Amino acid sequence: MLPVSLIIVVSLCGCIGNSVGKAEADRLKLGMTTSDVEAVLGKGKALENNEINLLVNESGGPADGDVQRIRLDVSDMKGLRWGNDRKNISVIFQNGRAIRIFDHGI
Repeated sequence: MLPVSLIIVVSLCGCIGNSVGKAEADRLKLGMTTSDVEAVLGKGKALENNEINLLVNESGGPADGDVQRIRLDVSDMKGLRWGNDRKNISVIFQNGRAIRIFDHGI
């Protein structure tokens, strides 16, 4: 029984350490380097190109369908995420600097 309990405790500790909140989000600024952001939030999980594309090109902006949006090329962008599906922070980097910061559920 002890090994199972130990696994559960180790798993829970991993989840607790990955917590993000408003205090951390407020410390992030556009133009920060990847190292600057990781100093605040720790190591992030890399985003796939389709996730970066969705964040950069589909989120924000007017809800009015009459406004034509400019589609950005995300091939030279890198994205990192901290947190979980319900509460997270995502940062998009270009040339090593934060160009977009998104928070969800915070």
